[in-house]
Amino acid sequence: MVRLRFIALCLLLLSGCRDATGPQEVAVSEEENLKGAEFPKKAVLRADVREIINAWPEFREFESSMENLYRVENREELQLLLDELIEKEKALAESEYPELFNRPQVFSRQKVFKTHLLQVKANLEYRTETREAVDVMIEAYNILCNQFNVLLNSNVDTDLLSDE
Repeated sequence: MVRLRFIALCLLLLSGCRDATGPQEVAVSEEENLKGAEFPKKAVLRADVREIINAWPEFREFESSMENLYRVENREELQLLLDELIEKEKALAESEYPELFNRPQVFSRQKVFKTHLLQVKANLEYRTETREAVDVMIEAYNILCNQFNVLLNSNVDTDLLSDE
């Protein structure tokens, strides 16, 4: 009887050790996914917006860090760049904004960018897919830059809207 239990236990252990025959996921290397990747194109700032931006050193540094994103080839480089971007975004948030861009619309879009930036960092730390998150982060950056163009074109006086 003891031998029969021993044999049954051995069979149970061996059956639990076999490979699962279910669908297998093929993991694409993140290195291959980032190298030579075609990220969304950066938003183009108008010439008059560019003049204002050139007088804002914190945004120029932030922008140059974003340009480095297009040169990233592996996870380690992306991790270093994200750490740099987080520091530059903090400096940008604490800086004095130009009068034209000192608006809630810019602040909210910058917070959205920061959210996506931290999401990419979390994806890197948890070793999950980062490509889609990087694309969304770039889109959030483009929306922030496009807001600068919109604010320069805007002729609406917000004081008139709030005097109801």
